[in-house]
Amino acid sequence: MKTLFFSTILFFLVIPSVASAQIDSRCFARDDCIDERSKLNERLGYGLTVDQIAGGFVREGADCPAQMFSSIGGAMQDAGYCLPVSSADVKITVGGRQRFGNVAEYIAFIYKYSFIVGAVLAVLMIIVAGFQYVVSAGDTTKITSAKKRISGAIMGLVLLATSYTILNTINPALVQLRLPNIWMVRGEQLSPQCADLPANVPLALAREQGADAQTPFSEQLFTTDRSTPAEAACGNEYYISGSNQVCQGSYCPPSSEGVKATCASDPIAGGRTCVSGNVVGIVTVDIGLVELISGGNWLTGLGYKILAGIERTTTGEGWAWPWLDIIDTDPGEVGESGPTDVRLYVVCEATGAVIPAGAYTYSARTHLGAGFLTDDEKKTQRFAFGVSDAEIDRLLGQCLAQGTGAKGYVLEVDFSEGGDPFEEEHFVGEENGSGVDLGDTDNDKKECLLREAPREKFISYDDLKQGIEITIDVENIGDVDDEDDRIRYYGNLGYNVCAQQEEAQAEEAARERCSNLQRSCATGNAQDCLFFYSAGCR
Repeated sequence: MKTLFFSTILFFLVIPSVASAQIDSRCFARDDCIDERSKLNERLGYGLTVDQIAGGFVREGADCPAQMFSSIGGAMQDAGYCLPVSSADVKITVGGRQRFGNVAEYIAFIYKYSFIVGAVLAVLMIIVAGFQYVVSAGDTTKITSAKKRISGAIMGLVLLATSYTILNTINPALVQLRLPNIWMVRGEQLSPQCADLPANVPLALAREQGADAQTPFSEQLFTTDRSTPAEAACGNEYYISGSNQVCQGSYCPPSSEGVKATCASDPIAGGRTCVSGNVVGIVTVDIGLVELISGGNWLTGLGYKILAGIERTTTGEGWAWPWLDIIDTDPGEVGESGPTDVRLYVVCEATGAVIPAGAYTYSARTHLGAGFLTDDEKKTQRFAFGVSDAEIDRLLGQCLAQGTGAKGYVLEVDFSEGGDPFEEEHFVGEENGSGVDLGDTDNDKKECLLREAPREKFISYDDLKQGIEITIDVENIGDVDDEDDRIRYYGNLGYNVCAQQEEAQAEEAARERCSNLQRSCATGNAQDCLFFYSAGCR
């Protein structure tokens, strides 16, 4: 019993030291705060000025480290709290304004505006009293009245000029108005990648992969366990010098054969591990909805699956396990043919033309098991392949040779379709580590769709060279059976524009054909006259 008691006390004593390594979620780097406030200002349409937006970053009284790494600025910056964006609209124009950042700003503006108005009125009063003194013609009553007005105006002007000092002496809060502190909270608590830090920022090991807790932060660590961003090993956590902010290591040494490796997540064992290849992908399915609805009850889960099956019969066959049909459990070298079910393409900017990679340094597929549950739909696969820097540059050069730059890179993935012996091929891009369906390849408007789709949904040149991990959720890949499916799945990517362009081109071609038939008919060609009317030309 005594052992249990002292263990419990020790546990709670240790908790603060472990938690102290965590930065308050209210803390922002300066540029990150300004960026968040700018986005909110634009979305809400408040029309705040640049200075008003920047004024929402507050260092005074903030329980934050002196500096934090800014994902926007890409460097260590001052850290502080970040006020939310707000707006106070008034119906009466004051000083040419009807919109203010908040009520406190409105009151402060009224004070400054009143100061100006009061000063002008005092000066006018002195002028009027002076005129009254001049025209008094020796009348002592008028002279006395004029002197009182002048002295009163001067005293009022002095009092107005010193009012700020008086109020600030009584209570600084009377002149430094601020609403109750309701701070923004960082919506994403993921630590930055050490590789994104400037090369000269010192790091210290905070936790090795597999360790139960972080080493308590201490400046001494930067002497005993000092590292650089380029040396930060995959899976480890590192303290950033000057703060207890933590970054994630991602360095992977090349294999003995010289093949690049990428720091990727391990969905089964957890954590991160080095995987051969500079493109690593996980193909899986998000089963959160099934688990949420069923609540662990097999009968409720079965009912959901039946309903999901009915839905799939009305919208397509869906995808079947294994998601990638060709599985190579014995990785090895590949030649010119490259991987069989996942391939790399470059997309040219102006045309949307796709050009395949011609050579791969490595390719592998593997089952990762059934995951948390035993149902086939929870199974996960990993693919990986390597493409040399020279091949990546060659693909870029192919687009440059066409007189256009490269928009980005995409994967062509062959998905196994339920109830269909043939696979369905899709172009897959990437956004924030997640696979993005950019359309099926059996589509005569595929190049238009790739041309219209936003650039941020493609794999970038830099990410491809550094190594990238992409998680593809098969539920986010549209099972395409007809044109209606394409409009439904890809309308938000620009497919509607492509369909309208094709329709406009068809109409223009029809008008041109009718015009040619009409001219031919006018010259006496009876057959073209018949074609003119049978084609519906008018």
